Amino acid sequence: MGEAFSGAQALTEIDLTECSITAIPGTAFEVTGIKELVIPDSIGSIGSWFVWACYDLEKVVIGTGVTSIGNAAFNGDTKLEAIIINKPVTSASDVPTIDATQSIPANAVVYVPTQREEALYEANATWHALFGADRIRPLTNYQVGSEYFQTIQAAYQYIVDT
Repeated sequence: MGEAFSGAQALTEIDLTECSITAIPGTAFEVTGIKELVIPDSIGSIGSWFVWACYDLEKVVIGTGVTSIGNAAFNGDTKLEAIIINKPVTSASDVPTIDATQSIPANAVVYVPTQREEALYEANATWHALFGADRIRPLTNYQVGSEYFQTIQAAYQYIVDT
């Protein structure tokens, strides 16, 4: 994949669900017109600068397989409002690593599956430094506008209740 989409400002959406890749290399989607990006569960790592300067990017949904996010991954994404992390975690060691050299818009919020995960992310020094306690929230607080996100919420609520 490499820099295959880098600079493709006309690219406003992409479906990665059928991809057989296990990592998204750095700069893969930098300076594109993508508004929403869903990282499938098959992806294990996200490279540095992967959505750098995507000025229209509003939401990133990160699948359950992601264990690391490279440096400056979200730099310059001025409209980014939501980073939704679907990975359930049961201990601090399950929290995906994120490089501390990020420039994340002040209005961007990280949504995690439940309040239990919220506490684990807040306890992680890097996540806490980047977002603070007020910008890490359980997914149930996310104002859903699409059927996809409503389905995610319903699935996690079922898991929590059972």
